Amino acid sequence: MGFFKKTAEYNKLAQSFNGLYPMIQELNAKTSDEEIKEDLLLLAYIGRINIIDRMETYNWNYNGSIVVPSMPGRKTTLINAFNLTIGMITHMADELGIENQNPGIFDQDDFFYDLEKNIPSYIKNLIN
Repeated sequence: MGFFKKTAEYNKLAQSFNGLYPMIQELNAKTSDEEIKEDLLLLAYIGRINIIDRMETYNWNYNGSIVVPSMPGRKTTLINAFNLTIGMITHMADELGIENQNPGIFDQDDFFYDLEKNIPSYIKNLIN
């Protein structure tokens, strides 16, 4: 794989962390569990498509540094950025009792594809 493509994908990964992190923080401030559940499942989907898929494809070193302006400290490691996004989504899903749906999204099982069918195409185009 070309160096420039891999670098461009790493930048997209940083942008994905940078976009997802504030959405998770905003979701933490909501009070309606039902509204949080719906939004959390969408954030899990976004995390799967934009973060987990990229990390699996390129197999980057989790100890490597990455600049994510919205996160504390701005420059962090991939593992820390991963924990502040995907890890936080998983934690919130556990607290809300939807932990069985969340791994379904992250593992791309049937629940992932059911959710994907219900996401409007204009939102999918924004995500990718």
